[in-house]
Amino acid sequence: MVSLEFVTEADGVVPGFPLLRLRTGDARPGPVLQCDGRRPGGEAFTLTWNAAHGADPKRWVQGLADCLSGLGWEHWRLSRDSWTLFGGLDAQALDAFADAFWPVYRPVGRMRVLLDIPDEPGLRDAARAWTGRHKHLRFDLKLAELLQPPETEKDGSLLARLRRAVTSNVRALPQRIHHGHRQIRTGED
Repeated sequence: MVSLEFVTEADGVVPGFPLLRLRTGDARPGPVLQCDGRRPGGEAFTLTWNAAHGADPKRWVQGLADCLSGLGWEHWRLSRDSWTLFGGLDAQALDAFADAFWPVYRPVGRMRVLLDIPDEPGLRDAARAWTGRHKHLRFDLKLAELLQPPETEKDGSLLARLRRAVTSNVRALPQRIHHGHRQIRTGED
């Protein structure tokens, strides 16, 4: 099941939630994982998925879903600028994303996803309508609870667990990792 909640840029960085950014252009298709230690609140991860310019989303969403599953993330945040890949920030773009991505992305267990969608007439209603078409989606997260400081567990902080999950799973993925100003290649390209 995927639990969803809305956020906006005004909410700032939600601690421990890696950012997923979808983009198109001249960049080589596929994932780029960035570890950015300069963000407010400490180190954060950003996964940028480069889609081929003009490519039908149904041609690349399976790769994105496999990549997210392979990372082992329990939660992530979809950036607002990702909606431009689907033609802009409107109900039609939200539906284009939903109808391409949610049928192929079915994580095991509970996944928490934050959607950066402004509180404008029709936009959030369009996203809420996804639950009627995709039965594994629920809008049941509470942003206020997510903004509370994470509890420390026996195996370390939320950030430490995220870092371990990313580093252990990233080796199996063909991608480039950016750390600071250096680019490191892992896997097979």
